[in-house]
Amino acid sequence: MKPENPQPLNLEGIREKILKENIDLLNYFDILIHAIIEDTIEETKQHIKSAFQGLLEEIKEIEKDVDLDLSGEQQYDNGFHDGVIETCERIKTKIKKWFPDVLEEVDEKNE
Repeated sequence: MKPENPQPLNLEGIREKILKENIDLLNYFDILIHAIIEDTIEETKQHIKSAFQGLLEEIKEIEKDVDLDLSGEQQYDNGFHDGVIETCERIKTKIKKWFPDVLEEVDEKNE
């Protein structure tokens, strides 16, 4: 069977036809892919928040231990105590500086 009007190969026209005929399906996949990405990002943020919350709690424990030792039998030199507390504060400041988005909820819980 011979075509009536032979046409040159038009791959762009074929692509447009496929897109027009399948636009709903493509939109669905686009929405699905975005949802998967958003879920993955949110899940990752939750893992990071949890890890930093644990880290901040451990830093607080170090601060408490040094404070308790000052009032207990084994006393540290005040310079050592102040150095540990200052170092812990510097570490917390650096964490908050470099991970501000992740730590918003953690800050609210610790205040």
